[in-house]
Amino acid sequence: MPRNILERLTVLLLLFLVLACVPKNEKTLQVGSNPWIGYEPLYVAQDLGFYQEANVKIAELSSASQVAKAFEQGIIDVAALTLDEAIRLTFRDDNYEILWVMDYSNGGDAIIARQSYSSIEALKGQKVGLEEGAVSKYLLTRAAQLHQMSIDDFEIVPVHLNQQQREFTQGNLDALVTFDPIKTHLLELGANQLFSSQMIPGEIVDVLVVKKSTYAEHEAQYRAILTGYLSAVQLIEARDQRAVELLVKRTGVTQAEMLSMLENIHIPDIEEVRTMLYSDKPSLKAQIQQLSEYLTEQGEITSPVASNSLMPSFDIPL
Repeated sequence: MPRNILERLTVLLLLFLVLACVPKNEKTLQVGSNPWIGYEPLYVAQDLGFYQEANVKIAELSSASQVAKAFEQGIIDVAALTLDEAIRLTFRDDNYEILWVMDYSNGGDAIIARQSYSSIEALKGQKVGLEEGAVSKYLLTRAAQLHQMSIDDFEIVPVHLNQQQREFTQGNLDALVTFDPIKTHLLELGANQLFSSQMIPGEIVDVLVVKKSTYAEHEAQYRAILTGYLSAVQLIEARDQRAVELLVKRTGVTQAEMLSMLENIHIPDIEEVRTMLYSDKPSLKAQIQQLSEYLTEQGEITSPVASNSLMPSFDIPL
């Protein structure tokens, strides 16, 4: 039997076994995310019914900052966030830990500009829109560094995620730091891409975060979230027509655009996540340290968090 088919059957069997272990009276666990291609497998899993028996609901909020706020306030139980957002959370309260590494952005985040701008240098003194308190500022900072510039060289315009496409198309911005699917929509309309996360490989990572105080209570549901998610990932990677159609319907792009968007992220497999999170020397600790120091330099937190502060206190839940 081909290895990829065997792996798919193994995960589907694990999903069946995990769902059988979830108590029927479990409360509905709310998982929150903002729009981003790397989080879409959660919605595919939900739409295919993988979470129905586990009492898990995936809900989309309008921005990463709203997801973080809802998580802190207990409105949602699990949060899909960029690593920098997770660090901000744990700086304020050490009750958070990473359950899973969902993806690395490999071109999905980008700086796009109006057609009259063809380089990062050309944006000096121009209006650049981005969502405050999100990974966009990091991407712009890295682009500036690599072009011997400073983020202060740009006129930063805070723009909420759900207003970005409108503000750009109405001509209120010269450039925009954004991500898929907004990035793909605007490129289709003729915008220029000047920089992307592909130029800083491995630096923008998305994670699934839970609260330490609730892990024991909801362990079976957390496991169900992961097995459903991994089943959906396998369907997407196999270009299963049902999964692709669900992705296209949710994001509003064409099938060709969707397949291109999927090429702009890297979704780690179980063994990669084991190395990053659950090994004796988890490799994600170095990224936590690097990002924590960056956030401190930017004044977004007052001191770096410990590199092991978000490391899971439990064994790999699969």
